[in-house]
Amino acid sequence: MAINDQDLRGTVLTALKLQYPEWVLFRVLYRWLTQDWGITIDMSELRLQLAYLAEKGYVETSQITLENVSTKIEKVRCTVKGVDLVDRRTTDPGVSF
Repeated sequence: MAINDQDLRGTVLTALKLQYPEWVLFRVLYRWLTQDWGITIDMSELRLQLAYLAEKGYVETSQITLENVSTKIEKVRCTVKGVDLVDRRTTDPGVSF
């Protein structure tokens, strides 16, 4: 299913709020959206939308470095500001639910 940017941002925040306050691995979030929720999106588009949400303060992103295999794993979580948006205590025209 194709989805516009505003709805995708709302869906991402909704998924992350379900795990709040825990971190979610980027690849797990991507799998939830594409396989479990049936959204057609590529990883670069998800990264773009996460960057938007991070700049607005709705999500935090971080990386875990696995030194024994020289790999970085991306993770993301919803912030309290993101929870308030999902719960409709605030609004943002760039995010829809």
